Amino acid sequence: MEEAVRWRVFHRQVQDIKARNADTSPEELQALIDEAVQEVRAEKRQRKRLTTMDGRSD
Repeated sequence: MEEAVRWRVFHRQVQDIKARNADTSPEELQALIDEAVQEVRAEKRQRKRLTTMDGRSD
């Protein structure tokens, strides 16, 4: 039962995102995705550097 609820919530979120971005060009969407990925990777590298300096590892 929980899996069905999770699937429904996920499916609804996907539909909402598609509707929100319907008027956005594919190029603009790709640029937004690329920017978000770069930010996440930069944050991950920064966390890794900080934990390495502390002598800890994740």
